[in-house]
Amino acid sequence: MSPKYVDHDQYRRELLHQCFELVAQQGYAAITMRQLAGHLGVSMGTLYHYFKDKQALFEQLMEEVARQNAFTDLSETVREPVESLAQMLNQVGQNESLHLKQLFIVADFYRLQRDESTHHSNTLEVAGEGYKQGITRVTGLSDPVMAMLIRSLMNGLVMEQMFADNTVTFEEKADLFVEMLNAYLKQEEAGGAGEAGEA
Repeated sequence: MSPKYVDHDQYRRELLHQCFELVAQQGYAAITMRQLAGHLGVSMGTLYHYFKDKQALFEQLMEEVARQNAFTDLSETVREPVESLAQMLNQVGQNESLHLKQLFIVADFYRLQRDESTHHSNTLEVAGEGYKQGITRVTGLSDPVMAMLIRSLMNGLVMEQMFADNTVTFEEKADLFVEMLNAYLKQEEAGGAGEAGEA
């Protein structure tokens, strides 16, 4: 009987997904590898086989969060940029709690990187670039400044959840931003047409 094939990369990602909630709730500093192994239901040996230490696990978890934030499940734009942005915001709004937990992990990782005793990693830069490229791919907006603005707004809308202010819903704020972007793009288009006419 041939030995059972194990997709180690897939299993590693499954371990990361399973420890996501615990790390988001307790934070990097408070949690131990032993606690993670217990939460995952695996031995310490298994955990160290896939992750050489806690920092390596955290970095790979951060990379997985970045991959999820790249909007890979949304098709490339076949619509107007405004319609595509509305679709992205709708996805974020439907998974608001998940995105907030992801931001907790990002903030925790940022604190880790600021520790002078910790080696520098470009994980955050790669994550931010992947997020921005995902926005560009889905909306078709090539302006990097616009992509960064959209990323900042999405993160800000999610962070607003912490203030528990329900007077204005996520959807209302998202709709307002979509309207603002639509007005901006129309103004840019009109300006471009005017310059072409003058030429």
